[in-house]
Amino acid sequence: MQYFLVISIITKDKPGLAEHFSGMASDHGCNVEDSRMAVLGNEFAAIMMISGDQNQIEQAEKSFNELSADADFQVEIRRTEGQTTHQNSMPYTIHALSLDGLGIIQQVTDFLAQRSINIENLQTNSYKAPHTGAPMLEIQMTVNIPGTIRIMNFRDEFADMCDELHIDSVVEPL
Repeated sequence: MQYFLVISIITKDKPGLAEHFSGMASDHGCNVEDSRMAVLGNEFAAIMMISGDQNQIEQAEKSFNELSADADFQVEIRRTEGQTTHQNSMPYTIHALSLDGLGIIQQVTDFLAQRSINIENLQTNSYKAPHTGAPMLEIQMTVNIPGTIRIMNFRDEFADMCDELHIDSVVEPL
């Protein structure tokens, strides 16, 4: 039987952290099923879901918990189940780009929440436009659109909302 563990770690950034954390999982015979790792400011943030048998997961959990004793590491660990499939839904990607502004991410995610559209993955990136230096916001998402929602209507409503917020967007099947 497969067991799953979600591990979240925040620490000061330095080279080799991604290798170190993935190595901690493999050292105990666990597989990294899914992960997100990024440098945010001067911090390195990692979230991973690992799998293994009961003994492997217990040993990995103990090892990652030991990181918590070091004041440089903030660690949270949770047992979970394998990812569930969303019956009667269609996976889509959404890519949006706009001038950065207060509340844009909240308005886009609220639009989806009001329609019971689950966000599987959300990634945002703020940067300065190359020639003008204007603050830009890029949003990339993977969502599951319920089969009860007509895609054409969803695209039209989403495009209208994006037009109101001055967002360029593309919605495509995954």
